[in-house]
Amino acid sequence: MKKTKEGRGASFFNSTFFFQDNAALEWQLFLTIQEPGTIILTVLYSISFLVGFFGNVMSLKVLLGQHGSMRLSGASATRCLLINLAVCDLAVVCVCMPVTLGHRIYTPWVYGDFLCRAVPFTQAVSVSASVLSITVISISRYYAVHSPLQSRANFTRRRILASVTIVWLVSSVICMPVAIVTRRDEIALIEGLAIVLPVCGEVWPQPRLRQAYNVLLFSALYCLPVGFNLTLAFLTCRRLRSNGSEGRCVVLCFAEKSFTYSQVTQVWNDMSK
Repeated sequence: MKKTKEGRGASFFNSTFFFQDNAALEWQLFLTIQEPGTIILTVLYSISFLVGFFGNVMSLKVLLGQHGSMRLSGASATRCLLINLAVCDLAVVCVCMPVTLGHRIYTPWVYGDFLCRAVPFTQAVSVSASVLSITVISISRYYAVHSPLQSRANFTRRRILASVTIVWLVSSVICMPVAIVTRRDEIALIEGLAIVLPVCGEVWPQPRLRQAYNVLLFSALYCLPVGFNLTLAFLTCRRLRSNGSEGRCVVLCFAEKSFTYSQVTQVWNDMSK
């Protein structure tokens, strides 16, 4: 009889504690804002967001304004591609960074199935478009050094806009599997309790398909563009050196290394998620 009363008391205590305070328990389990790592990450994300947002907005203001158009009137191809790069960065800053930080602060995925698919897809497409845009800039720079007159004839504004459109289409096709396999799901943490953990992740039919897709991304967005850009940089630098333009060669090599580092960082961050 005594054991029965104790069992009823424990059952009453458990039901009262868990079922009346599920919301409070979920906040205690999943809210990480008080952790030192989350605080540091929040500060870094906030700084990156402000710098990225205002920096790219100011870049677009200069590139799209009358003063920027007059200053870069002879380099309309590069100006269009730089605008495209700024748009890619803004897509990551405005769409991906706030959701990623919010998911870090509060672990459950509370942003719905649409954002679960849209956020990683937007990030992947933006990275791919940035890398391909840098490749187009390298081609434009190569022709501008080797054949200036042919470069102006080939890289017209209409062709550059067509190239930007192709860049976004190719990027969307390459990254489409990300939107297909990413989905929102719910995991029951404790059996018998109404506490579930909404998660957002990739669900592949087979692990080999995921491995093959990662190899494809690494090859298409890193190995091929970096190798291609370095080859063009070497040829362009050799041409400038033969013409006695040592200073321009050094600047070109530095810019190419910066572009390569940007590609490494963007592709690695995208594949590590």
